[in-house]
Amino acid sequence: MASDDWEQHKLSIVSMYLIDRQPLQHIVSYMKEHHNFDKKPNQYQYRLQTWGVKKNATKDIWAYIAHRVRKRERKGKMPKVMLYGVPIPEARLRKEIQRYTSIPTAADFGKRAPSPKTPEGGLIHVRSPSVIESDLWPETLPWFQFELKLRTFASAAPNVWSSKRLLNDI
Repeated sequence: MASDDWEQHKLSIVSMYLIDRQPLQHIVSYMKEHHNFDKKPNQYQYRLQTWGVKKNATKDIWAYIAHRVRKRERKGKMPKVMLYGVPIPEARLRKEIQRYTSIPTAADFGKRAPSPKTPEGGLIHVRSPSVIESDLWPETLPWFQFELKLRTFASAAPNVWSSKRLLNDI
């Protein structure tokens, strides 16, 4: 029964945590006030961990993203990065890549570094934006906000979707 309560509020919790980037304490108080869902912060942490929801990425994940971004840039393609179903703004992408990757030294030149291992989970996407996504439509349009929340939910709970095709069509 308790698990059903969590599943009922999963979309709201994940959306506030990932998309709105709300602190956990704010989510706890909001859910208590607006949904009469009275749980402790450590219960939220446990559920988010169980669902595979993370707000931040590790050094290994950023190294992988940096490798993929640089590879696409060498091909003349502008990368768009989705992390856990949430698009990463260009400014944050550059900041995190600089933070977690090292500058090559003179000894490193001429050596070809191996590609970083692909992180498990399949929740990282580095791709070129489509023509329509590039600059024609503002991300604040209600449809894009809805689509972003739906993608986040789909990425956070891949077993909920019965078909891979359905997830790819979103």
